Amino acid sequence: IEDCTVSQINAVGIDLGYHSEHLEYTEDKTFGFHIVRRNAVSECGVSGIAGTGLPHSLVECNTVTRCAWHEIEKNYEQAGIKFHRTRNTLVWRNVVHDIRQGSGIWLDAGIENTRCCENLIYDIETMFGGIFVEVSKTMPDLVDHNLIFNIQGNGIYEHDVERLQVAHNLVAHCTGAALMLKRGQADRLTLKPR
Repeated sequence: IEDCTVSQINAVGIDLGYHSEHLEYTEDKTFGFHIVRRNAVSECGVSGIAGTGLPHSLVECNTVTRCAWHEIEKNYEQAGIKFHRTRNTLVWRNVVHDIRQGSGIWLDAGIENTRCCENLIYDIETMFGGIFVEVSKTMPDLVDHNLIFNIQGNGIYEHDVERLQVAHNLVAHCTGAALMLKRGQADRLTLKPR
């Protein structure tokens, strides 16, 4: 998905991956391997770019702006960019700004070997963070070299994650912490280890 303009969508602008009422992550090779590049996504009510089950994917150089305006952040599915169950995935050099009811980038539930780097995230209003990493316990993930500023909330927010590496980010002008490490429920992850 390259060089598209997506605007004025009530829910999700670009929706990717594997969707099932059963969220088990399988070794199925028929999904994933997405390239999402140089898209302009704006004015989407829930999320600009979102998906579940994104192995071996590249999300780069997209601009996501004025999304997540529905007042449903407490439904926990709203952000500029939001992914569940990524593996060997790179979220790189995206610009996410003017998000009013969600995180800039939210990596949620079962991410494995995922890197979030060189993103520019600013003018975000969230109860979590400009970048939010949640519920991951298997392989290490990396959040590095991002520029995050003017956040009403935390700069980088981690919740129920193990083995997350956070390095070389510049975080400024947040009403919360630059880096919030929040340990909640230790057995929260529903994925079974391989």
